[in-house]
Amino acid sequence: MLSLNLINQSFNKEGESFYLDNLQKLFDFFSKLNEWKNLKGTMNLILIDDSEIKKLNKEYRDKDTPTDVLSFPYLSGEEIIKNQDHELVIGEVFISKTRAREDAKEFGISLDEELNKLFVHGLLHILGYDHIEEEDFLEMKKMEDYILGAFQEEKSSE
Repeated sequence: MLSLNLINQSFNKEGESFYLDNLQKLFDFFSKLNEWKNLKGTMNLILIDDSEIKKLNKEYRDKDTPTDVLSFPYLSGEEIIKNQDHELVIGEVFISKTRAREDAKEFGISLDEELNKLFVHGLLHILGYDHIEEEDFLEMKKMEDYILGAFQEEKSSE
């Protein structure tokens, strides 16, 4: 089974336990879905601020601007499927809490919803999804919508 390390390095700790609890619930839900329930390994989710994600974006993507989410897979999709080591870190997702808060306002959704969306997007990148080609974008978007919709349904039934 997949496990998650949640790390909040954001300067703004407001609502921290609520957001971290919700992200953990989303991850637990995600890791029990049929497509991924047999995977093993650990993922790191790190919440940071714009200044930190800008540095990462510059270093790894040569883009000198903040972004909302960055994913760093450490194994290929095939290697993840074959992995039997529960403690092996298979990837990291960095989310700018600053950018997520701004985007949530712009999109008229809660910060919670935006963090969920970004986290699922990052998780799918770790597992080999991409959106460079239109066909891949549509497949990834369909999977994001499926996961977030199913998670929302489960939360509503609690």
